Amino acid sequence: MPRAKSTDSNIGEIFTLGVYVLTLKINDDIVQTVTPQLMPISWNPLLLVASIKKTDPLATSISKDQTIWINVLMAGERTTVESLLESRPKLPDDVEVHQDNNTVLSKSVLALECSVIEITEQGDSLLIILRSNRHFMPSQGQPLTLRQSGLASHFY
Repeated sequence: MPRAKSTDSNIGEIFTLGVYVLTLKINDDIVQTVTPQLMPISWNPLLLVASIKKTDPLATSISKDQTIWINVLMAGERTTVESLLESRPKLPDDVEVHQDNNTVLSKSVLALECSVIEITEQGDSLLIILRSNRHFMPSQGQPLTLRQSGLASHFY
């Protein structure tokens, strides 16, 4: 499969599509979840953060240096995805985007920082292969932004 070029413009397009299927293989088990949010926190090297609920089975299965496959579903497939999810994908209740465009993660959300290994085109979708670097769980009490957490040292 051809490797997609990771230019700033097409990376920006990837992150605005809004439906991401995360797949993880643990031993012989496949664990999947859908996340509405995947965001770049650094362009060089390209690092992404996926926000998922800490109660999600995927959250308890991820370890450092774990390989994760993310299928980015394009607009043409969005109807299919919506019917599978039975509702339009949206930010979970515990993720807020403030007026200054800072994303705030509450204590019930796990942020997963990943390095991008490869981006390939597959028909109408893209497959992003990642390696997990570390987890970030906001502390109890006041939610923190990614920037405040130190996770996004060169946020945009």
